[in-house]
Amino acid sequence: MKNMVCLAALSFLVLSSVANGQPGKFQDREQPTGRHFSSRQSPVKVPVIVDGVRYEPEEMAAFDGQTMYWVLDRAAAEQGILYAFTTPEGAQEYGREHPVTPVRPRSPIAKIDPSCSGFNKVPGCTGIDWLILCPLNQNSHLNDSWNDRISCVEAGSNGYYTVLYKCYYFSSSCDILWVASGNTVSDLNVYGMNNVVSSIRFCSNVDPFSCTQ
Repeated sequence: MKNMVCLAALSFLVLSSVANGQPGKFQDREQPTGRHFSSRQSPVKVPVIVDGVRYEPEEMAAFDGQTMYWVLDRAAAEQGILYAFTTPEGAQEYGREHPVTPVRPRSPIAKIDPSCSGFNKVPGCTGIDWLILCPLNQNSHLNDSWNDRISCVEAGSNGYYTVLYKCYYFSSSCDILWVASGNTVSDLNVYGMNNVVSSIRFCSNVDPFSCTQ
């Protein structure tokens, strides 16, 4: 087994990939105009509330190619749904209304340090190699061994969001995923973030443009 690489943890779950609307309001949905369903990319595998409008998994292909901000908190996880926003302001508002809280981790990484987050190259976190990152460390430029290779995330119980960026240096111009404290994302394919992560850090807020530590 390769040695584990030590680094820092995360907390809520949001992702960046685009969409449109008013967060927090459930309304009857109309099909998005000017967009076509596509089989080019696997859709999200659970229902998603996009800007307050519910979409079934097969309908999420309508947003293929857009940048979206996704959120999975504990309540959403219990309901088996995701929240998504088409604007950074929508994600920011959600973050203000739903502050992250420390929770007990389910991760095997807890054996090392319950506050640390673990990253694995295999869906289901079944690979032998682990990257460990502990608050408030960060990695702005993953090396070749880990860049574009992460498939599973185990977030530590630290009260921070574990934030995964598709671009180096925490750029807000690419997809972003926030994972809540104590949550597990067993397969990043679900959010279109498998094998694309290039930088990771911990933030206490959900905001595409700023990180409060």
